[in-house]
Amino acid sequence: MKAMTSLPVLLALIACAPVGAQPPPAPRERINVDALMADAQTYVAGRYRANEMPAALIADLTAEGFTCQHSATASQCGMTNHAFGSCFDNYEVMITPGRVTAEKNRRCLGAQAP
Repeated sequence: MKAMTSLPVLLALIACAPVGAQPPPAPRERINVDALMADAQTYVAGRYRANEMPAALIADLTAEGFTCQHSATASQCGMTNHAFGSCFDNYEVMITPGRVTAEKNRRCLGAQAP
C-alpha cells in the first residue's frame, strides 16, 4: 500500500521538473592565465560552454585579480603583476561576441626587459 501512495508523489515531482533542465556545471579549477595567454580562443572554447560566455570567463578573471571594464559590445580585463626589479607583467584580455584575445607584455621602468 505504501508504494501506491508514493507513486503519485513521485509523478508530481517529475511533472514539476523544468523541461530540458541541465545540471549545474561542475566546479572548475582555477583559470590557467598562462594557457589563456598562449591561445585564448582555444583555451576558452575548451573551458566554457557557449551559454556561459562571457559571464563565466569574466568571473574567473575577476577571481584571479583582473579588473574588467565593460561596454555595449565588449569587455576588457587587465591585470599587472610585479615580475622583478622595476619590471611588471601586464595582462590584457579582450572579450567580444564570438572572440577572445589575450596578450601579455613586460614593461620595465628605466631598463630593458630581458
